Amino acid sequence: MLLITITVLGCLYVTIIGKTEWLIAFLTIPLINLLILPITRKDEKFDPSHPIFMILVSLLIGTVLRSFFILSPFQSDAKSLMLMGEPSTILLKGIFCIYLGFICFILGYACPVKPLHDWSGKKIFRSDIRIKKLIPLAVLLTLISIAAAALYFRKMGVNFNEVNEISQKRHYKVDEGSYSSLGYYRLFMDLIEPVFYILLIYVVVKKKSVFSLLGLFTFFLGVLNMAYPFIESSRSDAMYVLINTGLIIYYLKGGIKWRQLITVVLIASVALVIMTSLRETHSKINSQTEVSTNPLAIMVGSLNFLGVDKTSQIIDKMPERMNYQFGGTLFLWVLAPIPRTMWPQKPDMTEGREIGELIYQKRDENSPGGGVPPGFIAEMYLNFGYAGVIAGLFISGLVIKLFYNAFKKIRDKSMFGLVVYILVFVPFTLKLMGSDFSGCIVKIFYYIIPVYIIMKLVQKSPQKYFKSYSLQP
Repeated sequence: MLLITITVLGCLYVTIIGKTEWLIAFLTIPLINLLILPITRKDEKFDPSHPIFMILVSLLIGTVLRSFFILSPFQSDAKSLMLMGEPSTILLKGIFCIYLGFICFILGYACPVKPLHDWSGKKIFRSDIRIKKLIPLAVLLTLISIAAAALYFRKMGVNFNEVNEISQKRHYKVDEGSYSSLGYYRLFMDLIEPVFYILLIYVVVKKKSVFSLLGLFTFFLGVLNMAYPFIESSRSDAMYVLINTGLIIYYLKGGIKWRQLITVVLIASVALVIMTSLRETHSKINSQTEVSTNPLAIMVGSLNFLGVDKTSQIIDKMPERMNYQFGGTLFLWVLAPIPRTMWPQKPDMTEGREIGELIYQKRDENSPGGGVPPGFIAEMYLNFGYAGVIAGLFISGLVIKLFYNAFKKIRDKSMFGLVVYILVFVPFTLKLMGSDFSGCIVKIFYYIIPVYIIMKLVQKSPQKYFKSYSLQP
């Protein structure tokens, strides 16, 4: 009722004062009402990592706040990139498509369907871990990670002697016009992330002191997991480490203190500002957007999340500038295991680069950056038009509900279940609406395979019932 009241009063006010263009922004607010319908039932308990809540975060930043940002008097070069010289009414195309997509998503989520098989009986979900096996493996993987990071950053040209050159966006050039992310180096670097979460769960459940040897080692891994994306200037990956840590503590302790929450938010904000300033001020990649030190403006003024602007531009410019893909973008992840250093002309794993070139026309031959991730709704339109939006969002709603209900049964009792849920499922639902399908699928395999291998190496014989890692407060 509050959201509806704000929408009605806001629409009346801007109409009276003659600023009718603001109606466009107010039209995005009821999308929140639509999306939260399944999670506001009386029998539904609040869950900060609920997939719909994650999608809501992407919607709130990329559609609701961004619409007000575009129409506001706030001066930013990002606005010209978002509108590309078009009037603000172009946003109506994206708003209509997002409404259509979420109506279908909610119908899919509410569709009665047989639940997935109960995974709790599987050995890997029932087994405790042996700390005597975990510690030496964790040390070994940490050494491998540091060695891989040293090679990766050297190849990327990171100069640690120049502090102001750290935290830049870099690309490894393989061939003329071909760039590699050096994915296998990154894979070995990121082996410490699941290790950190496993140790964090163990430390919290067993009530180990932060100042114990195990506590200090766990803290060191947490810092290292933040340091890698900081050096790479990957703002989202750095934020996910903090978010995931908070979620694990929340589930283990049944809540998180406000003082701890405020501290995490402050750390995240400072890190975000520093990374953005270093990236923009000394970037080797040409940028069309000005530097902002406002964390909110950084998030809202980017081309990430469920962007109403990029959804509108893709709908408006197709098929004149870019042909329909007819499902081609949905299977690019199959090529991911092939290193680009072996196949320089390998197709990109996402359509972001092509969208940046054809739809936005903002790239140049000297710049390896400029990709624009379409977001799932726009990607469905990119492939099959409105038919793709209807079918794709309905299926995604149904599938997300199935997997959420399956994980909810095991995450509170199984260490493996909680780690996979936090490391794979939560980021997938958050990134999907603002990124691209193939990139999200690659991330599933990227994390779930190492987590599975690590857990198999350190687990004890399975227990008959869940005992050691009951996460209920």
